Amino acid sequence: MYFEYTAKSSERVSKVNILYLSRTMDQGGAEKIVYQLAVSSKKQGHNVWVASSGGSYVPLLEEFQIEHISIQDLECKKPAVILQSWGLLKQTIVKKQIDIIHTHHRMAAFYAYFLKRQFPEIQLVYTAHNVFLNKRWLTSKLLTTSEIVAVGNSVKKNLIEFFGIPESSIKVIYNAVQPEKIEPQYYNKELIDLKKERTVLVGMIGRLSEQKGIDIFIQAIKISRHKNPAIRGVIIGDGELREKVEEWIEKSELTHEIVMLGFQRHIITLISQLDFLVMPSRWEGFPLTPIEAFLVGKTIAASDIDGLNEVVKNNESGLLVPKDDVEGFSHAILELAENSKLREKLEINGKSYYKENFEFGMFTEKYQKLYDDMMAN
Repeated sequence: MYFEYTAKSSERVSKVNILYLSRTMDQGGAEKIVYQLAVSSKKQGHNVWVASSGGSYVPLLEEFQIEHISIQDLECKKPAVILQSWGLLKQTIVKKQIDIIHTHHRMAAFYAYFLKRQFPEIQLVYTAHNVFLNKRWLTSKLLTTSEIVAVGNSVKKNLIEFFGIPESSIKVIYNAVQPEKIEPQYYNKELIDLKKERTVLVGMIGRLSEQKGIDIFIQAIKISRHKNPAIRGVIIGDGELREKVEEWIEKSELTHEIVMLGFQRHIITLISQLDFLVMPSRWEGFPLTPIEAFLVGKTIAASDIDGLNEVVKNNESGLLVPKDDVEGFSHAILELAENSKLREKLEINGKSYYKENFEFGMFTEKYQKLYDDMMAN
């Protein structure tokens, strides 16, 4: 992974001991943000630890000498598990002299809320990564002692309108993606061979779940291929619907027309091999996939939903399609596959949009300033 911090460093109040608390450090946008924040904070001279139930980002943290503290899944409500995790977090706070706990999950905020009652000098910050329509009272209560960051305006709106959190209590810091070198040694050989056949590689990246609309993607690929057989689908990611997805692909007679690559580490390099992306999500907070596409000069067809339409501008940086509209997505796929002038325009605009709104230095600088302000108060 290639990291280079380029933003001007804000004046540092002092070296801070930060504990990032996440449910997992496996695949996912929130987990990637935690990883990026931990590394950037380490590079800024802070002492950093990450606590979670583990996952694929743990070895990457270790490459930067960031210690991972293994706890049970925060979603587990068994009293014995809660007490075990509570005890380990308390021990970490005392031993590491933690100044800030930065949570990225509502159950993480639950632990942080009660830890602050025992250690009142600790500062808390919670980053909301998604929209929720449950646990209204509990969520509102847990966030009363935290600085609150929303990753986008749709997430902020959800916090205000559903949870009743005052607008003045919420900061918006857009997610960003650290620029990475495209590394040809990690090119996927199957995709290289497909490109030799003059195919159009249409990618979908994300957890294989109902949220991401993987079923819509498969149906749209099937329909678009009837008009343009050069189109091939590429699915990058894993998840709870893996077996179902394989079954849907087989029933749709697309076994040789859709490539499943599973979870992949070198996402930016793989996106560079694709022609464009499709993201038919049913709901989102503020996704990283469009930003990753713009970073490497690719465009995307995405659902016209809150969160996504905050990143993708229709006919400017990508195409927006009504949620669950299979025909609409198949039309967008054909349009991007066959209209090279449109695709080039969207690619150029997307690259510019990334530089203006999602440049990594702005993202890290805003979080570092937040930490400084918290410690100065």
